[in-house]
Amino acid sequence: VKMKGLILAAGVMLGLVMPAMAENEADYGPDWPVCQNLRGDPSAEIESCTRLIQSGKLTAQHLSWAYNDRAAALLRLKRPDLAYPDFMQAESADPTNASPYYNLGLMLNNARRFDDALAQWDKFIALKSNVAIAFCERGEALDALGRKDEALANFQEAVRNALDDACVSAHLARAYREHGRLKDAITV
Repeated sequence: VKMKGLILAAGVMLGLVMPAMAENEADYGPDWPVCQNLRGDPSAEIESCTRLIQSGKLTAQHLSWAYNDRAAALLRLKRPDLAYPDFMQAESADPTNASPYYNLGLMLNNARRFDDALAQWDKFIALKSNVAIAFCERGEALDALGRKDEALANFQEAVRNALDDACVSAHLARAYREHGRLKDAITV
């Protein structure tokens, strides 16, 4: 579990979306690994995920992963309008899959829909409370909404979860400066 958290944090820092990981790739034939690739041809990934979704053979958990991964491929094609309903389907199919909450939170932050993004960050953090970047992204949404004290608390929580993360530390230092806490900003 700790290794998965480290891999997730590394992927997030590289700007990657969070893929859902298959437990057994052989269960669904050759489309499953293509659907989950997230680094190959997005059109091929969308086609593979679509075939899997339409097959009616996926468990609820795997259906959620297929919708999430198709949405991630759609985002790489700059189609958030099509990705959004897939993320919502992923959440509906398996509410315990944290990936669509994370990915939709990022998408909504980027679209400056901060109130909607906060709902996604809250759901993600309820499932994965030790992912520093989620608190950082939640803090960004709160900051954009003018909720500076809550943003600062989220940046502080992010630092507690990732003590050596330069990105997270930079957000906390900025929040301290905005609160007039220059001494704290310098020591971050």
